[in-house]
Amino acid sequence: MVGLLCEGAGVLCVVDFVCEGVDVLRLVWCNVWFLEVGLVMRYHNITKDDMLNGDGLRVVLWVAGCEHCCKGCQNPMTWDPDGGLLFDAAAKAEIFEQLDKPYIEGITFSGGDPLHCANRDGVKALAKEIKEKYPDKNIWLYTGDVWEDAMRYSVIPYIDVLVDGEFVQDKKDATLLWKGSSNQRVINVQASLAKENPRIPVLHCGDYDDIPMGRETAGMPDQNIVPFNANGSCAIKKNACEA
Repeated sequence: MVGLLCEGAGVLCVVDFVCEGVDVLRLVWCNVWFLEVGLVMRYHNITKDDMLNGDGLRVVLWVAGCEHCCKGCQNPMTWDPDGGLLFDAAAKAEIFEQLDKPYIEGITFSGGDPLHCANRDGVKALAKEIKEKYPDKNIWLYTGDVWEDAMRYSVIPYIDVLVDGEFVQDKKDATLLWKGSSNQRVINVQASLAKENPRIPVLHCGDYDDIPMGRETAGMPDQNIVPFNANGSCAIKKNACEA
């Protein structure tokens, strides 16, 4: 990275990195945090008190950039890695303000794809800092990559739960827990990495362990809510009604 000091709080930076074999140049305004970690990442939104993207109440960072472009994707506006806003010190402070709250269980990285080549370094730096500053919080990450490929990335040791795989519209099931289609897996990363053969992942939960409050039931009549038995298996499949 080459930086030229200019008037104001920012620094005009020329950022050069390789993405899918292509050398990419970006001219961006960086702040001190980016100069310290040597990276640039963009994002679309930060959602708070989120119940839809992992266990408990969470803060969610929606990054920009995805190469999977799944049919039926809910967030196609996040595919462009040059879209959205520069993730700066103010955005990081906004996330940390949420993580300071005792009832927030952790952060979820979504998008877009946090493992897109434009995001991996930024997500890793932020996840590492969160682990150091908030050791009792957990970190979830959604990616279109499959575990067998994603496990090689250097960010993975900082992740607690990874939801892997592209969204497949023909396998969509609105009753699934923490995922949109049945091919995806909700993986306990740390338990998987501890195995002799980590390529065979340990699942964080089953497909129908529970329905998080508000995820599939908001605005639905009671008869469309799936009941679950005590051992966590789905007792009755819901009607053909989708959230």
